[in-house]
Amino acid sequence: MIKLEKTFYNIEKIRDELSWLVEQHGWGERNQLSLQSPDGSYFTGDGKIEWHAGYEETDFIHTNTDPDWEITRFIEENDLYRTRIMKLKPKECYSYHWDRTPRVHLAVHTHEHCFITINDILKHIPADGYPYWIDTRQYHTAMNCTLDFERVHIVGCVAK
Repeated sequence: MIKLEKTFYNIEKIRDELSWLVEQHGWGERNQLSLQSPDGSYFTGDGKIEWHAGYEETDFIHTNTDPDWEITRFIEENDLYRTRIMKLKPKECYSYHWDRTPRVHLAVHTHEHCFITINDILKHIPADGYPYWIDTRQYHTAMNCTLDFERVHIVGCVAK
């Protein structure tokens, strides 16, 4: 996990943008909200439906957000694709898996008891306004070890 200190993002502004997006579009079945699509004209739960309909991850390059938004700046400055907002509910954990490409994470809402595990090493990503590059080509998972806090990250695929 590498902290990308080149750019700081305004987390409060991102939280406001996120609130608006969720109010307008909801979370989808998997507690995810896609921020990019093949043509930039719609929102989906997480991109899985379109991905299985013949699209590749790299087709999700057009942002669905306002060009002036802090979220859009984060996506563009980090050259991300298939970016989505991911919510992990209390007492939840993702499967232990690996991805085809690395990911860049920006923690929006987190707690000291929310972690990512990469090859059995436990890490916490703070909501400090900095993105974190994670080599998710290695086995990893994320977990929310709280009883009442929802962890929210913006996660995008990156080529390197």
